[in-house]
Amino acid sequence: MKWQAELSPNKYILGILSLIFLSGALSLSLPFFRKAKHENRTVRVAAIQCCSDMGATEENLECIVKLARKASEQGAKIVVTPECALQGYCYPPTWTTWTSGEKVADDEMDISKYAVSIDSEIMMKLARLADDCNIYLCIGFIEKSDGKYYNSQALFDPAGKIVGHHRKWAHWPPGDSGWCSEGNLPIQVVETEYGKLGMMICRDYQLLMKALDDAGADIVLYSVGWYGPNEENWFTNVFPHRAVIPYRHHVISANWCGRYHDDDWPGRGFSCIIEDTGKVLAISKDPLKECVILADLNIH
Repeated sequence: MKWQAELSPNKYILGILSLIFLSGALSLSLPFFRKAKHENRTVRVAAIQCCSDMGATEENLECIVKLARKASEQGAKIVVTPECALQGYCYPPTWTTWTSGEKVADDEMDISKYAVSIDSEIMMKLARLADDCNIYLCIGFIEKSDGKYYNSQALFDPAGKIVGHHRKWAHWPPGDSGWCSEGNLPIQVVETEYGKLGMMICRDYQLLMKALDDAGADIVLYSVGWYGPNEENWFTNVFPHRAVIPYRHHVISANWCGRYHDDDWPGRGFSCIIEDTGKVLAISKDPLKECVILADLNIH
């Protein structure tokens, strides 16, 4: 060919080698571009902040349904509720707590009347809610199983199937000691189209963050009933540096709130969504507001 005749042999060889190199470089770069495209995917997530009154299960369920539907209507695909959101956790202003004992004191409530199995009818109502809203729904609830009681989470997929089940490992004595058995299930990390979802309840962060990281969790579904001073600094500074930045996973932190101004205890509110860099993407600073906190997370 004419263009070949006009090239010296050395230039011809260099031209062929350059074409081979460029072809190989392009083929090697395609996975990178595919990966980059995958990493740029986002999912909208929601933390529900609510006040769950102890024993008011039907009223609490109504609130969860209302806020979960609101989150779904705003595009959320993963929704998390606070610790024991279904039946209520405890009431710090009067230190009313649950008990599984035979004798119930004036500042206690009998947990046997309110705990439910994970396949109970009220849990199936939440399954249908997940199905109706086409969301992953993580519910904090008080579970009864084989004569024991657990501080638990259930994760429903968008078809209403239970795909994750966690029981609290690290108990908080004022809220858990009178009734709660030690968590006895393996680490829960669920593979989904939005990455791997890990499950965790309140003080579990002291024990589970490394284990969730080892299991490959991308997003941690964190049901909280926090008690402690300096709430804003805890959720925006201390917790991200202790439990998010070292492990590089996102956290959806759904915390309880008070209902009245007299419901004054440290730890209410500040439900938030924290990305894997430790940056707080969205937060509620009103300790008395039942609300939905939304943010978009990048999927790796």
